[in-house]
Amino acid sequence: MMIMWIIKKNIFKLILIFILMILVFTSNVNAAKNFMGIIQDIVGPKMKGNSGKIPFAGYVSEGGLMVGEFIYDFDLFDKNTKFYSANIVSLTTDIIVSYNQLRNYPLSDKWRLGGDLIFVKYTELEAGGIGNDTPDQEIPEEAVAALSKFVNLDQERQDVIVRVLKGKESKSQLTAEEAEIAVALAENKDRLNGYQSSAGWQGKAAVNLAYLLDKHHSIITEYTYQILDSEIRSYEYKADALSLAWEEEYVDDTNNPREGHKIITKVKKSLNLLSHDANNNWDYTKLTFDIHKYLPVFTNSTLALRFRTESISGEDRLDKDRTALKKLYTGDLDAEAYTCAPYFDMASLGDLNSMRGYYYNRFYDKNSSLYQVELRFPMEYLLSNLQGTVFASAGRVSDEFNTELFTEDMHYCYGLGLRYNFLGGVIIRGDIGFSKEGSQVRMNMGHSF
Repeated sequence: MMIMWIIKKNIFKLILIFILMILVFTSNVNAAKNFMGIIQDIVGPKMKGNSGKIPFAGYVSEGGLMVGEFIYDFDLFDKNTKFYSANIVSLTTDIIVSYNQLRNYPLSDKWRLGGDLIFVKYTELEAGGIGNDTPDQEIPEEAVAALSKFVNLDQERQDVIVRVLKGKESKSQLTAEEAEIAVALAENKDRLNGYQSSAGWQGKAAVNLAYLLDKHHSIITEYTYQILDSEIRSYEYKADALSLAWEEEYVDDTNNPREGHKIITKVKKSLNLLSHDANNNWDYTKLTFDIHKYLPVFTNSTLALRFRTESISGEDRLDKDRTALKKLYTGDLDAEAYTCAPYFDMASLGDLNSMRGYYYNRFYDKNSSLYQVELRFPMEYLLSNLQGTVFASAGRVSDEFNTELFTEDMHYCYGLGLRYNFLGGVIIRGDIGFSKEGSQVRMNMGHSF
């Protein structure tokens, strides 16, 4: 009964949001043409031409109702270059998202230039412990605050707190603030390797250059710079890297494929050109293999299949913050935690496009496998250009790349959603994903794959 209540509650929420978005975006609903005209005159411009601004409303579980503006230009500089900019804020939290993308600027007949600029300020980013079997329970707010203070202490004072928690040293050795930290951590000791909610911000800048081998094949190189600052870390995560990808695409429609396939192979290497400092001296290589298959089924429906695996290797470095955390929940003063890459570049599962029944980056490690299937079907009887979808996903992460990565200890999720195709290719979508850990609502542009 509880599961059915959750489903009904989220479906109602999703339908309400989609009604709002469609009222704002579309100008072609014959059944309510006059009413739509009134709404659009109030809330924003009609969707006509190659460029414009659109009021945007969406919902995500982490931020609640999000509102903002979507700016687009499909023929920037009169060169068929595409530019998108989405800037949204949460009405109930301090979350801010700015996503900007440039694609397909022609440098010559064969070369194309693009780029991304992304900024996210979050108040409740949930981060799971590394590995496939971390606890599915949230660390309480007071313990997160204590962790934030704990990781900023020097190692000697951290060790004193650990010894006190193990009963090997008197509480009199602690300052008043350290005693408060110890109490909060002691009450939640069994949860400390679970997931944490924290405030912070993340930024990414990328420039890519594509060489078109022919109409179906391309080679893409990209330089990226990323930074992550979180209240539960004592320093910023930073990394810059260069990637090289080969892509093959045989599909009938790039934006909304019904038949064909797409294959992506990618190698990414850390550089340390702009990000290098005392805490960020990375040396890692990340490999990605991603294949999509689209099969026409039933009447104007599509069965979409996906398999992706990621693997990262490099020089392991002592992670001071995770070492401090590991000492706390194991009670072992000699415990150490290592990582070869920053948190945001590990092989991970859980985002807008994968394992949508879990929160962002729920699982991450050195290796990952992901299986996805979606049935996309028309809902023209309700609204022109409207699609429905049901989906399911399976995946896992591991510190080893072996056969078990692809066959054992999988996490599963499933869900349903709606897609609306406007402007001859721009797709807005909303999904509700379910897993054994609960449900998540996701809104985004474009198909998940």
